[in-house]
Amino acid sequence: MSSDLEARILDLLREAPARTLPLREVHRALVAELGSRAGSLEQFRERLRTLPGSLLVVEPDNPLGDGAAWPAGSRAEYEHALRDAGFEVEPWVTAFVATTASPSEPDNGVLDRSLIELWDAAGQRPALREAIATALMQVRAQRRPRE
Repeated sequence: MSSDLEARILDLLREAPARTLPLREVHRALVAELGSRAGSLEQFRERLRTLPGSLLVVEPDNPLGDGAAWPAGSRAEYEHALRDAGFEVEPWVTAFVATTASPSEPDNGVLDRSLIELWDAAGQRPALREAIATALMQVRAQRRPRE
């Protein structure tokens, strides 16, 4: 992945209220800018997952399973309800580096970075990774602007 693309993703994260975005939103923004050069969602996800550097794809377990047996409309309704309750059901992107634009802007990333480092260090321990991903999602939900 080029450093230009990584920099663009970091820009998108800076603009996000919780400094994290669903993978699908990041991909959608890059497709709007780059067209087919961004690749499919799965290609993009794999590129990010294997990229050493400042970006991380956090993939929580989806309580709905793989969705093969779910009608699309029902699945979307359940995902929306889970999201409203503060649970993420799809992968999302966050950064290992501070995403604030200036020293005067508050950086909520200290807790995020600590949890991300723990998530990364958990390696192949799925239960531990899931617990840390849940904590990250709870932090994100607390920062989400109230509607």
